[in-house]
Amino acid sequence: MRTALVTFDGYGYFSQSLIKGLLRASDDVTAFAPLQMKEALGKNIEDGNDRVLYFRKPRMRYPSNLWMIKRLVGRIESLQPEVVHLNGYYPWMYFGLRWLSKYPLVLTAHDLGKHPGDLQSRFTPGSDGWFIKHATRVIVMGEKMRKAAIDDWALDSSSVDVILHGNAHDFLKWADPMMEEQGNTVLFFGRIFEYKGLEYLVEAEPIVRKQIPDARFVIAGRGSDKYLEKIKSRIVHPEAFHFINEYVPDATVARLYQQASLVVLPYVAGTQSGPLLLGYTFGKPVVVTNVGSLPEYVAHGETGYVVPPRDPEALADRIMCLLKDGKARREMGEAGFRMSSEKLSWQVLAKDYLKVYEKACATFA
Repeated sequence: MRTALVTFDGYGYFSQSLIKGLLRASDDVTAFAPLQMKEALGKNIEDGNDRVLYFRKPRMRYPSNLWMIKRLVGRIESLQPEVVHLNGYYPWMYFGLRWLSKYPLVLTAHDLGKHPGDLQSRFTPGSDGWFIKHATRVIVMGEKMRKAAIDDWALDSSSVDVILHGNAHDFLKWADPMMEEQGNTVLFFGRIFEYKGLEYLVEAEPIVRKQIPDARFVIAGRGSDKYLEKIKSRIVHPEAFHFINEYVPDATVARLYQQASLVVLPYVAGTQSGPLLLGYTFGKPVVVTNVGSLPEYVAHGETGYVVPPRDPEALADRIMCLLKDGKARREMGEAGFRMSSEKLSWQVLAKDYLKVYEKACATFA
């Protein structure tokens, strides 16, 4: 079935992995991607490069996006697709929905609304609703997300599909086989906004350090300077923290994960998480909070632990359990890697996407 997969690269390695997985799974998929992705994709697709068509994407605030969307829609229509798949929201694409509505439209919804304090989403008010209401089928990344999509957007339950977030194994090309874990290092990686709950990690630190004095906490990623300053003002032991408040290159991301003892996601809100999959990719156990669909990615006690949100004592307890027990830590990390290699492999997930395309065509009226 001829499929036009369209991504605007708002989701980093996910978009690249999705394109590669689908091109390998089917000869009938053609991907449309921003020119900015060409170098990375071109190097990582063994065959199928002729089925990736690039377009030049202006900066979000530029009105020239309208011209870009018009041309992009024309190129999609020339393909005469049987289904169109939009990977995420791009506000300007709303103006193209009028022409694309004649095709079955599949939407991957990475999020279902705005997260508290997420400054990056303030420029796209309501865009998620625009696309969700036009979609023939909506793909979400967890059962809890599915329920939220049905309840919040009054969707027909039969039109919402769950396909989990795929692994981050592309990052393994940056791994250094000589790199060793740095003892008692706790890593938080990702965007730094209020919904990430970093204040609770800061509150957990003195509890952890009381029993493990050399525990070290690395917080890496860019985000809200105001929120970060608020977090820093609450730190009891500044020497225990290392901050990297900037864009982190892929090679550095790999190094940080290899050096970490475990990965922590103390979120107070959210849906799913790429940093969690990065933890599994590098064989690290995770400690996550029970928000959104995060628990659906963790086999509690096997690949990591799930704790209540806004509970620094519970967070500290699970961190200490992992730091104190090297054997359990390694076994959980290995189990997480197996999960990412099997259940969360893009080879497996691509087949699920193709099934959704078939359902979209069958139900489109």
